[in-house]
Amino acid sequence: PTAASATAGRRRGGRGEVVGAWARFRRVGAVHTELLTFEQLEQVRDSSDGWKRQGNASPWGKWPDRMAVKSCIARGARHLDLGAMADAVGLAAEGGL
Repeated sequence: PTAASATAGRRRGGRGEVVGAWARFRRVGAVHTELLTFEQLEQVRDSSDGWKRQGNASPWGKWPDRMAVKSCIARGARHLDLGAMADAVGLAAEGGL
């Protein structure tokens, strides 16, 4: 099984603006940590169609810390071997697990 934890980092002991986000993926025998700086998060946000159309009314405007975490998890998930997980899910769906 794979476990993941993530957070958006803030200045001054948890208060203030988001300065970055990280996600850690743990699997038996392997750990991957993904880190995005504030500047990288801005690039992700600025490429979002919702942000372009709605600005502060978009999810990036309403929940920037949540979107930062989501972006970091999505980028880190690219490093996971999802083929084995998909096979296990398929077996479970068929009643094989």
